[in-house]
Amino acid sequence: MDDDINGIRVQARPTCYLCNSSGEPLYKGLEDNLFGIVGSWNLNRCPRSDCDLAWLDPMPIAEDIVKLYERYLTHSLTTSSPKREIGTASSGIKKTSLATEFGYNDLSPRLWSAFRAFLNRRSGVSEELMGSRISRLHALERGRLVDVGCGNGKFLARMRALGWDVFGVEPDPKAAQIGREAYGLTIYSGTLEDSSFSLESFDAVTMAHVIEHLTDPLSTLKAARRILKKGGYLLIHTPNLSSLGHRWFGHHWRGLEPPRHLFLFSPTALLKIVRMAGFDIYDLQTIFADSIWNESSALKHRVSLQNLPEGYAKRSGHLYMAFQRYITGWPLYRSWGEQLSVVAVKA
Repeated sequence: MDDDINGIRVQARPTCYLCNSSGEPLYKGLEDNLFGIVGSWNLNRCPRSDCDLAWLDPMPIAEDIVKLYERYLTHSLTTSSPKREIGTASSGIKKTSLATEFGYNDLSPRLWSAFRAFLNRRSGVSEELMGSRISRLHALERGRLVDVGCGNGKFLARMRALGWDVFGVEPDPKAAQIGREAYGLTIYSGTLEDSSFSLESFDAVTMAHVIEHLTDPLSTLKAARRILKKGGYLLIHTPNLSSLGHRWFGHHWRGLEPPRHLFLFSPTALLKIVRMAGFDIYDLQTIFADSIWNESSALKHRVSLQNLPEGYAKRSGHLYMAFQRYITGWPLYRSWGEQLSVVAVKA
């Protein structure tokens, strides 16, 4: 029988979704300090070193998930207009990085940018930043792309500007409608499992900060595999449970986001679920993020992320990013980046 947390029906989830082991408490009494969902939430973690998944217990049932997104960041375009988003790679270091590291040579960078491209390759910073903005998709792979959980469509607009044939899947009808109206995108309202996409009809499936929101992520990954062509790519970004930020900020870490983040992945857990879905792993990286300091610090001091003062802890955030970039360069700490980024292939 379902229980209820302030109008949201929940079910007990004492065992691990991936291996069925009994979970151990990670945090108790977490609150939603981002979008005001009332309630107290607990996180369990799998004790098995070959699994290491974390999850909400109890967890909202699938039918009530929509209640968690009545006030959400994908319901506006305040951070970037459609025109700016489509032209986001139009100049400077972004243009150089996209051309030199990801093969978008039709952007025609000027000859004087060659030295800057050399510096980009030496530091890796530009490649990592731009790679995360395009889900590390190379120009040679251009074709049909579906973004699962596309939100208001900003990423799809960016990839369309780079020559991809784009489609979206978004269960939140308000966000999907914004994407259609603002960018003229084709967005299916619902889940990937319920969509009518043909078998083996896509070259790439992207899931940027989506898998942690899914009630049945393995089912979604299997659906992604069905619609991918042989040799097609699955690209996932998600918060890293093993990150330096989580170790530093603990229950104030931005990546926890209860109750919308139903599952949280370490590198071990993410590789496990992707392999369970039938994919071969091509690459796994952890990515730094300067925003994690600002947002986690804001949560710690109960400052609304929607109303952060301009320049809030900016210097501290940049120092944190620089330190994280340095420390993740060492083999022992390579898994400490704030985000996990996996590229998998349908063999």
